[in-house]
Amino acid sequence: MNTGGDYSFWIEPARRGLFGFDWKQRTNGAYARLTIPSRTITVDDLTDTEVQRAALLVRLPVDFHHAASIDSDAMAVDLYNGPFFLRR
Repeated sequence: MNTGGDYSFWIEPARRGLFGFDWKQRTNGAYARLTIPSRTITVDDLTDTEVQRAALLVRLPVDFHHAASIDSDAMAVDLYNGPFFLRR
């Protein structure tokens, strides 16, 4: 999707408690943080048990609130050939 630099679609997920990261803002392959929620949600906040189970499949060693960008290679995490497990 070519948004022409319009990342306003990240606003609503941030209102719902999600951080927004996008790779198009960076040239080095890392994902740049675009939005920070005023109140973050956790898995325990999710009311749908299927969504909770799916969310528990993804564990990333990131402090999203303080990370201006995240780089899956630097974390040794394969985001492209899921499931998302730490590479050893």
